[in-house]
Amino acid sequence: MLFRSGIARALLIEVETRARERGCLRLELITARFLNAAIRLYESLGFREDLIGPRELFGTPVVPLSKVLSSFR
Repeated sequence: MLFRSGIARALLIEVETRARERGCLRLELITARFLNAAIRLYESLGFREDLIGPRELFGTPVVPLSKVLSSFR
């Protein structure tokens, strides 16, 4: 069983590493509001709910989240 095995956390850390290497300043994602475990994972990695962005996608309530990677130079 892969649930809670750490794969999602490892993938997100790798995405962040590669984004930083490429000079990205921010990561953004959208997840379904009912995926509480996923939202907790994203928040534990520094993502915060955005005030702007969609709240519904094809009839499904969603949460837009983002993480600032570095300040503007």
